[in-house]
Amino acid sequence: MSNKTFEERNLNSYIKYSDVSLEIMNKYKNVLPEYLIKIWETMGFGIYEINYLN
Repeated sequence: MSNKTFEERNLNSYIKYSDVSLEIMNKYKNVLPEYLIKIWETMGFGIYEINYLN
């Protein structure tokens, strides 16, 4: 198993569709895992993990 972070694993392969608005992040911050919100903050909406996470 790789010790790389999600961001490091997907840096060169992910396709960004858009930034995530603060409104959306606030709406889901108590619903989704904090780590997913952090990914949205740093990487935006997109396709990650070679099409595994959209």
